[in-house]
Amino acid sequence: MENSSENKKDFTCLIPIYGLNIPKKPFNGEFKIGGVLFIDTKKIPRVRKRLGIMKAISKYKSRSGWEDLLNASETYAVVRNRRKHNDDNVSCEYKLIRDALLILASSLIGNHWGRFKPSMKPPNKNMIEDFVLFENDSEYVFQMKKRFYALENVILNQQWQNLSDDNGFFHLVKALNNKISVTPEWRKSLKRTAILTGRAYLSDNLYDSFLFNFFAIENLLSQKSGKKIDADLIEKIFAFFGWFTKESIEPWQTVIKRLWELRCKYVHNGEISGINGIDLYNSELLLRNLQGNIYTNLHKLKSKSDISKFSEKVKARQVLGLPQDRKELKLHFISKPKTKEEFDALAIYKDIFW
Repeated sequence: MENSSENKKDFTCLIPIYGLNIPKKPFNGEFKIGGVLFIDTKKIPRVRKRLGIMKAISKYKSRSGWEDLLNASETYAVVRNRRKHNDDNVSCEYKLIRDALLILASSLIGNHWGRFKPSMKPPNKNMIEDFVLFENDSEYVFQMKKRFYALENVILNQQWQNLSDDNGFFHLVKALNNKISVTPEWRKSLKRTAILTGRAYLSDNLYDSFLFNFFAIENLLSQKSGKKIDADLIEKIFAFFGWFTKESIEPWQTVIKRLWELRCKYVHNGEISGINGIDLYNSELLLRNLQGNIYTNLHKLKSKSDISKFSEKVKARQVLGLPQDRKELKLHFISKPKTKEEFDALAIYKDIFW
């Protein structure tokens, strides 16, 4: 039997990313999510050895027809992988970068001043673009034309950093990059949640955005326990945020039961007519606050079962009539679910994006 690793070598794949800028401050021109490094194109020649590129970029550009090498975009995604010398299939790299872009997009939840869409496709163009493969232990380089997927401008600046801090995004990235210790299954679930959140943010219609938001909430909280999913979600959301409603569970029941019914009608019957901007706003608000609190407390919530234990403790104190004590976690809540009257002022503004 042929050894699958036989004749494989280390390669560096670079793919242009559009609608994403990483200034020198505050991230020094680069940002890593899992195995994908997003980097300012101008920085690549200075750090090319770290990226596994043998020769100076200028040497490659001196070849006839290669003058535009790495000039396609202000930012590139870098993925290092093993492959055979003549293997030009980069579908694995595309998937890794797609997931990393969705995770990055999840950091923008709660951003209502615009819908920014970093992408592997040039803005407003349906065209082909390039990727480049550098073999790490030789001067071999391969350039190929491929068709890219859809997607306007995210700048990883101080404003983005402040929003992402509120969302707990940097704690999530640390967990995904193995800088915070969590169980392997929980890490996978956190990644799925971020990808679902990214899909919700990048969705072109209100209904799908709502559905992905709710899927992300379920993925973050639900566990096979014999309980009805909606009841389980209510208990766990109340565990985190009951203090915000003076330990009254009714406001959470009202909001979550409505969102759950809308989710089930969409999933099981394809019924979307009941979903409105208020529902999208509330699903996003719940998700944003859950992520911000869970991600910030990952040093204590090392598995999904830790959330269940925390929820059970809160419920037990509620049943016994004891004062609640959530001091083991650092909790906060940004804004609050809106009523129809409160939302009317936002409705026209919100519709701009869907």
